Amino acid sequence: MRHSVFIVVLLLAGCASSGPGPFMGYPEDRDRLIEEERLRVDDSMRGLVTMTAVQPAAYEEYVATKARGKIVHEERRGDFLYWARESYYPVPMPPERAYSPANAYVRTVHRYRSALPGTD
Repeated sequence: MRHSVFIVVLLLAGCASSGPGPFMGYPEDRDRLIEEERLRVDDSMRGLVTMTAVQPAAYEEYVATKARGKIVHEERRGDFLYWARESYYPVPMPPERAYSPANAYVRTVHRYRSALPGTD
């Protein structure tokens, strides 16, 4: 019995360390598409990115974005600061839609990871 519990603990520990973990509730190495977060999506909007994969960014870029008040989320993880900003952009709807001509506005969360000063 002791050995089986020990093996399960080792397996769980191995699973936890494989690959990047989630940041803001989504894996940091993947883009999230609009159809992954909404059940009903117009075909013209399929494939639009609503959350980017985590990208490297200089710490100075974080400081400048923070100074402009554009940071929507941040987390410190070891020697790194994970942070996010958002943008909105218009997506023209096709003319055959009932509300055309019109735009849908899509929010995209851009996620970044910056090394903290003195840790490189």
